[in-house]
Amino acid sequence: MIIEWATEHWIQIFLISWVVLYNVWPQSRKELGKQVVVITGGAQGLGKQMGLLFAKEHAGITLIIIDIQAQQGAETVTEIKSLSGLSSVYYLHCDLSDPAQLTTTWSQITSRFGQVNILINNAARALGKEFSTLTIDQYRKTIDINFLSIVHLTKLFTEQEAVKESLVKGEYQLVNVNSIGSFMAQRQWSDYGASKFALRGFTQALRYELNEELPNLVITNIYPYHINTRMFEGFKPLIRKLIPSIDPVYAAQRIHRAILYQEREVHIWWYLYYIRIILELLPLSIQLFLVKHLIGQGMQTFVGNQQKPYAGEESKQQQFKRAKKVQ
Repeated sequence: MIIEWATEHWIQIFLISWVVLYNVWPQSRKELGKQVVVITGGAQGLGKQMGLLFAKEHAGITLIIIDIQAQQGAETVTEIKSLSGLSSVYYLHCDLSDPAQLTTTWSQITSRFGQVNILINNAARALGKEFSTLTIDQYRKTIDINFLSIVHLTKLFTEQEAVKESLVKGEYQLVNVNSIGSFMAQRQWSDYGASKFALRGFTQALRYELNEELPNLVITNIYPYHINTRMFEGFKPLIRKLIPSIDPVYAAQRIHRAILYQEREVHIWWYLYYIRIILELLPLSIQLFLVKHLIGQGMQTFVGNQQKPYAGEESKQQQFKRAKKVQ
């Protein structure tokens, strides 16, 4: 019976097997020689852990960390050098939401080091505010950081002559740290979710174009669950009893492996791929119920990374002082 079914459906079996082998089965491990690795948002959290791991594992690389937090960036570089023994670690201050700063920073990198081999777009922010309380400036800033800066960096990265002329698969690699939130949204994520949905759509479209134009360029998308860093401080969803938050050290290790083996799509945790597919098949009313009670309630205790506001934004203290002056 099984043989008869397989005989009748051999085309489907062949296509499914080909897709699995081509998209899921990892390539052979690549070695990083004197490659230049750039990590945005690398001063703390996941970015810092990735920088430390790359520095420890690959003695010949040049590691460049881009971040808006100047003091943390400098301290992270010193720490990475001390713990890894790698001397070629650098920090560059940049507000990724500012296109002019981004262009200048990229020019500084390429003029000094020649080219960037691996670009890891990791920087992001999550305000965790209700839509009604978000200002347009805050909304725009989140989109600028989480999405448009990646579009800008991708353009700069793919326009490198070395990328266009590369004859070695994986010599140049674009890595976008997205989120499982790019598949399913929740309350207080309207700006964050919008930016991550946009990033997923952008990368998918990019694959179709660059697969022909730059066939040796590898694009790796990372879709992690809640990583236990300051960005999601206080986020305690009920579902954490079933799906634990991710340790940033483990997340860094998984992303490092994905880069070395040139994987294309990586879910952390791996089973989230199947959970999101099942969720999408459910009626909308059930989706809303599950997300509200298993995930959404976790935002009630959300604090996030209380950093200095970006240019054009005000902290709660500044808003309070301004309001008192008006009164």
